[in-house]
Amino acid sequence: MLGRVERLAQNDGAMTSEIIGKSLTTEEIRRAGLFGMFLAERGFITGSVQDRVAASDARRIDTALSEIRGRPWEKAIRQYADELSGPVKKLSLRSRRVYLRAAVELMTFAHVEGMSELTDRHIKHFLRSKPGHRASLFPWLSFVRERSGHELCIPKKAVRKEPTVKAVANGVGHLVSAIKAAPTKEARRALVAKLLSILYGVPLEHVLSLERKNMEELNGKVRLRFDDDWVTVDAPIDDLLSEAVSYSANNMGSARLFPGRMMNDGLSVGAVQHYLQKLSNA
Repeated sequence: MLGRVERLAQNDGAMTSEIIGKSLTTEEIRRAGLFGMFLAERGFITGSVQDRVAASDARRIDTALSEIRGRPWEKAIRQYADELSGPVKKLSLRSRRVYLRAAVELMTFAHVEGMSELTDRHIKHFLRSKPGHRASLFPWLSFVRERSGHELCIPKKAVRKEPTVKAVANGVGHLVSAIKAAPTKEARRALVAKLLSILYGVPLEHVLSLERKNMEELNGKVRLRFDDDWVTVDAPIDDLLSEAVSYSANNMGSARLFPGRMMNDGLSVGAVQHYLQKLSNA
């Protein structure tokens, strides 16, 4: 990683936060551990993780558009990218990147000259190899229909049975046990965040963005504020939460309830998934 940073710094004349942003992705910085913390402490990583993720998404959009130059469907994709970035859609950079990537990969997979040549068969075979793009393809197919009148459909997804109350309860119980047995404070903190997300039906990203002002302990009760609503955290989750927060109280003076490794950062979704994966493999 340092070699990549140095090579760019030599080309541009000096190592700056911009150079770091160009050479290392947000995920690479997180995985860099002590090296990433060193860069942050020296002022080479600035802003919050949300700012860096947005900048990374913007660069990846630009890269995707530069890689389709000369393709017969380049103009259509660029028009699609412009529509995604318009004020009507009000999409986040991440959503724009994901939707654009799905459209580009489908067109590349289909080996067609234009969007009017796409068929339902192309989509069916594409989703067999890239099922993760399923939801991201709907905006592109809507764009194709609006611009060319070409109707396409995505094959129906197999209906999954909703988990029973007993299954959910067992999953929560397993997670509580895992938190109590977790070998490190970092693992406990990550698993507590996931537990709160499950119990209160709040997106994990929202839980990880909570600040210390969103939690209060009064008369032996622990409360959390999600948006404008305060909820009481019942036992034994209240003790697990209080313990996890006390672990992070001295984390570089962070205002975050679940701070990450870098200054101003909250714990990332990727970090939580890392600990969940370790739990699954145990």
